[in-house]
Amino acid sequence: MIAAADTLLSAAQLRVVAEQWRREQRVIETQFSGTSMLPAIAPGARVTIACGTQPCVGEVALFVLENQVAVHRIAARTADTLLPWGDANALPDDPIASGQVIGTLTDVAARRADVLRALLLKFWLDPHRIEAATLRQRVRRLHHRRDIVAAGPVAILAHLRRRARA
Repeated sequence: MIAAADTLLSAAQLRVVAEQWRREQRVIETQFSGTSMLPAIAPGARVTIACGTQPCVGEVALFVLENQVAVHRIAARTADTLLPWGDANALPDDPIASGQVIGTLTDVAARRADVLRALLLKFWLDPHRIEAATLRQRVRRLHHRRDIVAAGPVAILAHLRRRARA
């Protein structure tokens, strides 16, 4: 989901604003357009963001992407890298640095699909034991396997089990 804004900021301006919000630990109420977080967040739904907090796996984060902000659930993390994944998206985003996170949405609950994603990432990506560069490589490989990923997390886990037995 991308922020709905009347005025666009440059990438540099957005980084300055984001840093100020983090430093002041602001609590912001806003809304976003886009459908990548359906059904958890409908387009135009009001959400509350606690700026300056780092999200845990399963929580929804607000983060900076170039000259816009995005809202996706954090599917995995290393010490300094997070893997965002929109609930309605078949594939995760590219990993982001923890410094790109503005804050955490405080009013969005986890779903059963998030548990399945966490299992997938635990057994396939193993984010706690790999470096950020390796995480990027594995996400790109996952993007190349769209045929399996499009079937959903349960199909991915079944594929991984079959591959492990072979």
